[in-house]
Amino acid sequence: MKNTITVALLLLTYFATAQEVTLDTTYFSTTNGVLFATERVEYSNGEYNERRYPTDTTRVVNTTNQNTLNQMSEFVAIAKRWQNVRRLTSLEVRKGDAIRAAIGINPREVLIDGYASETIDTSYTWQAVTATSTRNCTFSKAASTKDLRFNDGTGVRNFFVLGEIARVVNWPASGNITIVYKASPTLWQDIRGENKFVGTPKR
Repeated sequence: MKNTITVALLLLTYFATAQEVTLDTTYFSTTNGVLFATERVEYSNGEYNERRYPTDTTRVVNTTNQNTLNQMSEFVAIAKRWQNVRRLTSLEVRKGDAIRAAIGINPREVLIDGYASETIDTSYTWQAVTATSTRNCTFSKAASTKDLRFNDGTGVRNFFVLGEIARVVNWPASGNITIVYKASPTLWQDIRGENKFVGTPKR
């Protein structure tokens, strides 16, 4: 029994102190003509471990290529998932509509309150920015559906909030579906940063 308690306490201590790795990289430097490699691991609590040692050009090439491959693989995975974003956001909007039709409550209204409340906060001024125009716009909730919509002076359009991503219908032109993500509390933009909604606090 005593051994069991000891093991349990050790495990508890381990999990209480375990930290997530936030950076694991190797970089190179020279000192007095000698090439050094430094391996650095950083943790979510701000601590880090670092090991520095002499190295050679082969290791430089291999490590640099591996670091590059690791980072680029992350972007490839993101790009593959992003290719499905229009289809998936359409599916989520339809699911929310079906729930609203069945129970009379639009689940997206909760998402608006949690992720896009700034857009309907009257202490902010918003602009809809495209490659060809910058227009002041106002956001509001539709009386019937409770979904977010905006008016940029050229018409009222739906802004379906799905967390930190929104599906914008018929913008910047009729027939377009534009997917924007929440880059900051006052910036929603597409993946290229070309079409965006920018908020500024009123003075």
